[in-house]
Amino acid sequence: MKTKLQTFKAVAQQLSFTKAAEQLYISQPAISKSIKNLEFEYKTTFFIRKRNSIELTPEGKSFLIYVNKILAIYAEMEEQF
Repeated sequence: MKTKLQTFKAVAQQLSFTKAAEQLYISQPAISKSIKNLEFEYKTTFFIRKRNSIELTPEGKSFLIYVNKILAIYAEMEEQF
């Protein structure tokens, strides 16, 4: 789950599947599949896909807040143990 959340965060920050893929050193189709799986799992759409860009939906913005909190907890836990 941590990897999926990191992927979501990278896409949300970059607002680009391609740039997120470059940042994470994985393929763009892997990024797209991961986001699609998250959207299916949570039964919502996190990104509005436009011709040459994407933007976060209101649900995506809310999800990003939780993702940031969860990843901060992961980092704290890893630092502790």
